[in-house]
Formats: sequence, C-alpha cells, structure tokens
Amino acid sequence: MQPDETTNRLLVEIRDLQQQMLNEYSRALTLNREAFAAQQRAIEQQAEAVAMQRKSARLYKMVLLIAGPVLMFLVWRLLDLPI
Repeated sequence: MQPDETTNRLLVEIRDLQQQMLNEYSRALTLNREAFAAQQRAIEQQAEAVAMQRKSARLYKMVLLIAGPVLMFLVWRLLDLPI
C-alpha cells in the first residue's frame, strides 16, 4: 500500500511542525538556563553587598566608639572644664 500525495504532504507538515516545536523548546530551555545563571549571579552579588554593609557597619561603630571619647576629651580640654 503506497501512501498518496495528501498523506505524504500531511506527514511532512507534521514533521516540520514537530521540528519547529523542538527548536522552540530548545530556545526556551537555553533562555531558562541563562536566566537561572543570571539569578545565581544576582544572589552572589547580593551576598557580597550584605557582607560589605556589615563590614561598613562595624567600621562605623568602631569609629564612633573611638571618636566619641576622643572628641569629649578634646572639648573638655578646650573648655578647661573641671573634673
């Protein structure tokens, strides 16, 4: 039994559509992988930013702890206040 031309045309059309769907799926998969990698990089950058903020906060606290008493001493000496 030989397939007629209509059957052949339909089979070719089905094959072509399946190939297009496979290509679209491959593109979507690639985009998802790229998006996932971008999200991972963003998470890493956020973690670095949080670490830098913590470091800055510690430095700020140390400066306040050191500069506060020094400034008070200078004001005390400049104003020549009694003990």
